Amino acid sequence: MYAMKQNVPFERRELPRRRVLKGGVITSKRLNFRAACTVRNLTARGARLTLPNASFVPLEFELTLDDATVRPCRVIWRQSDKLGVAFQQSIGAAGAGP
Repeated sequence: MYAMKQNVPFERRELPRRRVLKGGVITSKRLNFRAACTVRNLTARGARLTLPNASFVPLEFELTLDDATVRPCRVIWRQSDKLGVAFQQSIGAAGAGP
């Protein structure tokens, strides 16, 4: 028989995530909002961001990565210092690279 892992969350991502450690800036011109963040993992469709207080981040914003790539984002989930975001436009395989 196979042993089942306990307390393992169900993985809903369609694409594998890649661990990264990149700087980023969250901006919303409409709401006059700007905050520095760290990108912790990345796929062609989204990312996990960390920042001191994720509760103040608007539902939709632009994420500028440290390589000057700009991605429109929508918050999918949030915790105290973490955000899961979906890119409004897929960045494709070339943009997901190191």
